[in-house]
Amino acid sequence: MSGRMTRVVLDGEALHRLSALQEADKAQAVWWNDVIDAFLVQPAAKETLGAKGRWWLAQTLFESARRFESAGRLEEARRAWGLIVASKLPGEAAAREQLARFHLPEAKS
Repeated sequence: MSGRMTRVVLDGEALHRLSALQEADKAQAVWWNDVIDAFLVQPAAKETLGAKGRWWLAQTLFESARRFESAGRLEEARRAWGLIVASKLPGEAAAREQLARFHLPEAKS
């Protein structure tokens, strides 16, 4: 496993542990800044992810979107679901359903 993919897997696992400890806001901020921006927003880094890294990114984006939604932060939820769609991560169809359910347009890639 490459160093970058190891980081994604470990960061994904850390997000779930922090979330379970009621530190969800801190976990989401760290995840978004250190992982999502690094691996999905920067186009060259997308190519370094393996299947396991892509799976973890999708899982944590879904979790983030659910948390954003429950907090009434629909624009942020839309962005998380849109990143799943735009990046063609596992669960792309489910993310499209979430976007449609809230009558939110898909994020532009």
